[in-house]
Amino acid sequence: MSTYRLRRSRGFVLIYVLGAVLLLSAVVMGASLSVREQMASVAARKQQLQAEQSLKGALHTATAKIALDIEVARRKPNDTQLAQALSPRYAPWTASWTNQELVQADQTYAVQVIPAEWLPDANLLVLDDWRRLFEGLGVPSEQAQGEAQKILMKRNLLMRMGSSRGFTHWDQLISALSLSPVPIYGRTDQSQQGLLDLLVLGTGKRSTDPNQTPLPIYRALYNANEDRLNRLMRLRSAGPVTAAQEAEVLGLRPSSTVNQAATNAAANVPRLFRLVVTSQSAGPQSMTMTALVSVQAGQVSILQEYLFYKL
Repeated sequence: MSTYRLRRSRGFVLIYVLGAVLLLSAVVMGASLSVREQMASVAARKQQLQAEQSLKGALHTATAKIALDIEVARRKPNDTQLAQALSPRYAPWTASWTNQELVQADQTYAVQVIPAEWLPDANLLVLDDWRRLFEGLGVPSEQAQGEAQKILMKRNLLMRMGSSRGFTHWDQLISALSLSPVPIYGRTDQSQQGLLDLLVLGTGKRSTDPNQTPLPIYRALYNANEDRLNRLMRLRSAGPVTAAQEAEVLGLRPSSTVNQAATNAAANVPRLFRLVVTSQSAGPQSMTMTALVSVQAGQVSILQEYLFYKL
């Protein structure tokens, strides 16, 4: 009888031990999986931060390239010392919607240099401008009206708090919206433009350029219908469009549009322009940085910058 009880107690002890081992194994395995997930998250975050820093570095390199272009344009064409200092592959960038290519640390970036005078300052849009702009970006009419009202409420609040210009950074504007990313940022393949493709901040000008301003801006600012926009497109395809032709097509007084501002005469570049740098690395999203850059007395400085992702 005692032998049976001893065997039975030993069986219970073995079960308890096996249960404890299984429990301990589960705890260790769970902790191990948690540590692995944390390590993977830290590694991904580190990689993202490195990519962001590389993009910021590319932005500053692009700014230095513009400063070099300004200096080259300022020098005399027959400056032999300058010609010897420049690389045979040197070519100045031109203001255009077409991307320039920048290679840095084996990473390729697309760079777009756009005169700020081609686009209006978001702070100068009124309620109907915003509504039409949102509708043009695919936002339903009722929602577009609501988003427009929120934008103006936020801008007015900032002005009451002491910001005479209203929005001074894209974070302030975007935080007021309840939209999906595409109407705000656009698409990587350029199949759809976003707010950040169509507006600037900080210029204080409700400006357009008859040859370069995107057509959705004309629809938003002047309620231009398809017939007027098509006429403007035909004029552009035939050659340079004058401010008078632009005003006639849109049914405006010639003085009601503000065209490209005076540029730095020596360097033939605008005083303010928008610089857009996009990483060309493979992936579902493209990391992009947009900046407002000032050119004054031959010096180039970054006034504001904003990093975002396009789908």
